[in-house]
Amino acid sequence: MASPFDRTEQPQKKKKGRSPNFPAIDLQVAIERAQGLYDKENRHGAAVQTVLSHWGYSLKSSGGAQALAALKSFGLTFEEGMGSSRRIRLSDLAIKILLDKREGSKDRAAALQEAALAPKIHSELWEEFGGQLPSDENLRYTLLVDRLFTVNGADDFIREFQSTLSFSGLLSSGSISEPDGDESTTDNEQEQKDGGARTGGLQVQLPVRQEVKPGMKQDVFTLPEGDVMIQWPGQLSQRSFDRAKAWLDLMAMKLEDAIEETKGTDDPEAA
Repeated sequence: MASPFDRTEQPQKKKKGRSPNFPAIDLQVAIERAQGLYDKENRHGAAVQTVLSHWGYSLKSSGGAQALAALKSFGLTFEEGMGSSRRIRLSDLAIKILLDKREGSKDRAAALQEAALAPKIHSELWEEFGGQLPSDENLRYTLLVDRLFTVNGADDFIREFQSTLSFSGLLSSGSISEPDGDESTTDNEQEQKDGGARTGGLQVQLPVRQEVKPGMKQDVFTLPEGDVMIQWPGQLSQRSFDRAKAWLDLMAMKLEDAIEETKGTDDPEAA
């Protein structure tokens, strides 16, 4: 007899004849839906029925429900409230994409690619294939055998996935774009290319971003002793976050111990 305190999670069986969740529309269409919502509501939230009516759907339309789910999956919208009071609002990511009309904007390119990889299955496959998609036959085999897609679901997903990656620029580049730097540093652009910028007569070494694997994010900051870099998966569960935070707390304790041990050697009067 199982103990009532045994909380081991049992793997859920996948329903027969149903593919894993993926956006029913590609990113380009999702952006068009987001633009339509922005044209009507600006940054304000709106009731589900109102949003669907802006898109020409009825409240009980399956197409409307799929469009809502797709925009949420791409990180373009988020929900407020529950039940009949549920409202849909455009995300900061969507606003960044919609309002950036600058030709060749790296910020918009990076935002589009972030949206393209927001769906979990998109980021997983992007990382699995190293940013270079295989042939349709190879991808279809992976979906059918490893991901348990149906045949029709696999074909629909391949069309959506390839269209989304192509629209975001990922399919042609195979790498994630970096956003534009701070415009206030443009006067020192050449000095930054040379590895640093002049400030108050001192040479300040700028942090150098290392190559980031697909699906990963990175942050860099500079200390007097050198750069500190950290990378983390773009899709991170709460449990994994808690584990990473616990590790960082442990590292902080070790650093404090190391500082205490070296205080005597750094004190000129101790010599």
